[in-house]
Amino acid sequence: MKKLSKKQSKKQSKKQSKKQSKKQSSDNKYSKRPSPPYHAGDFKNKIKEGNDGNEYISKPDVNGVYKWKKIKEMAQTKTPHEYYSQFEDIIIKYNTADFVKKWKLAKNQLLKHNIYLLEIGWKKVGNFINYAWYDAHEYIERKYYKKDSSSSYSLLFYTELALYRGSLNGIISIQHDILKKDKDIILKVLKQYFKIKFNGSVAKTIDIIL
Repeated sequence: MKKLSKKQSKKQSKKQSKKQSKKQSSDNKYSKRPSPPYHAGDFKNKIKEGNDGNEYISKPDVNGVYKWKKIKEMAQTKTPHEYYSQFEDIIIKYNTADFVKKWKLAKNQLLKHNIYLLEIGWKKVGNFINYAWYDAHEYIERKYYKKDSSSSYSLLFYTELALYRGSLNGIISIQHDILKKDKDIILKVLKQYFKIKFNGSVAKTIDIIL
């Protein structure tokens, strides 16, 4: 191996020092910012924890340059689309407006039989179905039964998340708790407005096909 001259050795040492200094400067920049201490382009579409303890996802901007974007927590979003579109590109395939219109008609028709159809929003519920059940019962008992928890009634509802999923896959899942005496009238009214798949009392859902 050819031995470097004193001048060459000094030049190479200076070059390595400059390279190391540049790397340290870059490392310091990444470690002091709120987002993850990594170059976003090295983790395309990946989720990493930021220096501030929050989660970030690497997404391209309008110019195709990947940058870290802070992920909003579910409770910080106003709609399911706002939350889920942070992770992937969403394509809406089905229009749910006609379903909503027909649901209101069925709701008014079944209310005459003391059967309750509801819509449960995204706020405070998110994708936690137990929260939605609590909100549904709390609303009915407050409005119609003055919190008389001993009352028995048939209840059906869809969540804003179910409606959103329906806009993607064409199926809206309806949660239900149906009394035996009300089953026939409920199915009769629903079939009047919708194409349905009744999953029975175990699954506690009725699928409405858009």
